[in-house]
Amino acid sequence: MPLAQTRRKRDTRPAAKAARAGAARGAKAAGTMARKSLPKSGFARKALELPSGAVAEVVKNAAFKPELCKPVATAPHTAEWLSEVKWDGYRILATVVDGKARLWSRNAIEWTQRLPELVAAIEHLRLDSAQLDGEMIVLRDGRDDFNALQGRPSAGAKEPPVYVLFDLPNLNGMSLRKVALVERKAVLAGLLKRRPHPLLRYSGHSLGDGGEAFARATAAGLEGVVCKRIDSPYVGARNGDWVKVKGRPSDEFIVIGFTEPKGSRSGIGALLLAQSRKGVLTYVGRVGTGLNNEQLRALREKLQAHVVAAPAADIELLARRDRALAIWVEPRIVVEAFFQGVGSQGLLRQPAFKALREDKTPRDLGSARAKKRPIHAVAPAKRSVKVGRKAVASAPTSVTITHPERVVFPQLGVRKIDVANYYRAVAPLLVAEIADRPLSLLRCPGGAAKTCFFQKHQTGNLGKHVGSVLLRDSSGRQKYLRIHDVLGLMELVQMNALEFHPWGARAGDPEHADRVVFDLDPHAGVAWKRIVAGARTLRARLEAIGLKSFLRTSGGKGLHVVVPLNPAQPWEAVRTFAGAFARTLAEAMPKEFVATAGESKREDRIFIDWLRNGRGATSVASYSLRARADGGVAMPLAWTQLAKLARANQYTVVNAAQYVARRRSDPWDGIDRIRQTLPKK
Repeated sequence: MPLAQTRRKRDTRPAAKAARAGAARGAKAAGTMARKSLPKSGFARKALELPSGAVAEVVKNAAFKPELCKPVATAPHTAEWLSEVKWDGYRILATVVDGKARLWSRNAIEWTQRLPELVAAIEHLRLDSAQLDGEMIVLRDGRDDFNALQGRPSAGAKEPPVYVLFDLPNLNGMSLRKVALVERKAVLAGLLKRRPHPLLRYSGHSLGDGGEAFARATAAGLEGVVCKRIDSPYVGARNGDWVKVKGRPSDEFIVIGFTEPKGSRSGIGALLLAQSRKGVLTYVGRVGTGLNNEQLRALREKLQAHVVAAPAADIELLARRDRALAIWVEPRIVVEAFFQGVGSQGLLRQPAFKALREDKTPRDLGSARAKKRPIHAVAPAKRSVKVGRKAVASAPTSVTITHPERVVFPQLGVRKIDVANYYRAVAPLLVAEIADRPLSLLRCPGGAAKTCFFQKHQTGNLGKHVGSVLLRDSSGRQKYLRIHDVLGLMELVQMNALEFHPWGARAGDPEHADRVVFDLDPHAGVAWKRIVAGARTLRARLEAIGLKSFLRTSGGKGLHVVVPLNPAQPWEAVRTFAGAFARTLAEAMPKEFVATAGESKREDRIFIDWLRNGRGATSVASYSLRARADGGVAMPLAWTQLAKLARANQYTVVNAAQYVARRRSDPWDGIDRIRQTLPKK
């Protein structure tokens, strides 16, 4: 930014003239200003007085808005400016009320409990009330060291934190916000001199030529300088009164994904970064240089909790070969990285990791809009997510996925982490299908190509959010599996569950079915167009007896036609109806359908599998994967989509999440609100 843009018209007010005159006299500034006495406090300060312009203001027991810096390319060099070292640490705001100190990050997150030593240091000043502004740093070998700071706050850290103070918006109930900066700093310096503490430091400054100050700072290996107008008030905004100039260019970025490590590297390969460009979150590059093994492992653990199926940013600049390898995450984590400019395509040149910015959130980096995400994406914080048919309270999905690199679908190269990403993306919709129903799983510990097994009973080792329901069966009273929420689902995915098969009844009323499922299971020689025609025939016959039906792919070879029942009906009545309906249709169209199980009877025909409609029988849930080589998904569809459907396994673990994200509405919306029951005859 040109220097001219950082200047403003010279203020001719008396207070501004006094500030400039005080700055010119350097250390004598505070002595020539008009003063008023401080109110009484907990220690004697006979000579410590405030300049004119201070007004009474009660300090609130809460964070306040900090003054912020604008980045500029060149330091101002006129007498209206002072220059301070740009400290390499965390911005910390301190408030004191009734002698008790509290600490806050710049985005109003409280750090009081995390930094007890700094709280004690501030209370050592014996103030009635105050607002202080500064930077928390860690000194190593006499220099501020951000890497050492990354271990803070930590009880095991060797170096204590140091609070470098550079402003004083309020002191003992008197606001200094409208007082010139140099006068506020003079009071601050006097305050720290009266009650010195080894963890409290004053941020000194030089007057005049900021370019010279910047040259000295970079020669000493410091990050840069912060230049401030000497007469500026403290308004809690980014208005150009404070500017920063960095020696080695760096900036803050939002992490939108990462890649898997290669070779001997652990944790992650590289972070995928984004920034706001024209108001849109946009991919700007990847960074892997500068990360040590400990940071790689820590970042992997932190990011793993926020994995999602689709990127939250515009990734047009990301190379296509890298897109397939990317693991996307919610845009929650901020890092700082060095770089040597921006290339012609808009990507960072030679980026290198500098630090994880735990003190900042994506909101602090501007008003970028994340790429429009599907309304069905899993919410990272607990809230109600609208999924069309019902609202599902989705808790945080921070379930650790172990062995993420394990290959589950060998022909597709799909790993366990890819399976988990898919289920996270469709979790609210799938949970709406299976929550609080008795549930059977198909678990595949070695992947879909190896031995899998069904499980319907709770064994107690599947996760703390996986519940059970006590049901009667041929062996007596048994604990059947049941989940309530997304966390339960993801714990089952972690335990290698690939397929989810719910009962057609609720756990609270297991003796009555609220779904009838007809599975059109074709013989190997049946053409796809005949399967489509068969589904339409079932729909028409059901409508003829007053029953509305819904369609889904099986994820395998055929289609499912699902009939909701409201109110629910006894299992025996449902089984009797389903069998009679299937047999009647098979008798009417014997060349197309068969209603009796058995391979020999199915040749060149479609088996209407109605046997899933008895107590204890299950059917695969909508959005469930199938443990087959092609990774098919049981996908709910609108009947109007049937004409364009090419095959039963058209939607797979590879493309299903993207399809769900693009579609405009849930084709099964309203299925639970339809009131219909079985015909009397």
